[in-house]
Amino acid sequence: MVALLPVLFAAATLLSAHYLDEHRRSGIGDVLSNWYFLVVVGSVVIVPVVVVSLCGAAALTRRFRLGRLLSTVGCAAALLATAALTYAGVSEALSGGIRQQDPNSWTPSLSAVETFVFTAPFAVIAGANMWVLVRLWTRGSSA
Repeated sequence: MVALLPVLFAAATLLSAHYLDEHRRSGIGDVLSNWYFLVVVGSVVIVPVVVVSLCGAAALTRRFRLGRLLSTVGCAAALLATAALTYAGVSEALSGGIRQQDPNSWTPSLSAVETFVFTAPFAVIAGANMWVLVRLWTRGSSA
């Protein structure tokens, strides 16, 4: 289930696109447009990570070592990607929104509250992947 969190996040973001059109200049519109941009551009990373994680989860029952290796690679990649997105969002908010003066930016700058909302799903996905990694490596092969 944890492997599908990025897919569920992407689906929820893409389904909320109609809401984005109605509230483009609001705080939630800015957050949604940033998520939408990341989902579209990040699908290059999301799809392979999900495939590797799901293959690892499927192999856990038959070939535990291979399943654990594939699951570890998938979870680690998802963890690194979401941690990088969280770091980027927080560092931009702490820097005072340098992009606010850039009229050519692809996404709007976010306030502190909007940054918290923006980074919350990435922190949840990172935490869930960390939990899976800990569970994978603290259980024996007889489990």
